[in-house]
Amino acid sequence: MRFKLTIVSPREKWEQDVDSVTIPSIDGELTILYNHAPIMGRLGEGQIVSSSYKKKVKDGFFEFLDNHARIFIKEHREK
Repeated sequence: MRFKLTIVSPREKWEQDVDSVTIPSIDGELTILYNHAPIMGRLGEGQIVSSSYKKKVKDGFFEFLDNHARIFIKEHREK
């Protein structure tokens, strides 16, 4: 079964139905599937990966509720 994945950053908004998404949480890598228990947390450094999306991230937040994953990416500017 598929669920909605929404990824928002200051530069983009991406949305699609997916089978799974793997995210880097601050506690380690987490894979979310359809009907996963509600969860929210902070992103760590790593890659967000789904069947049609891949992006390196360093910071942000995520939540999964009612079969909708929302990921909010904080983009870092190099100084």
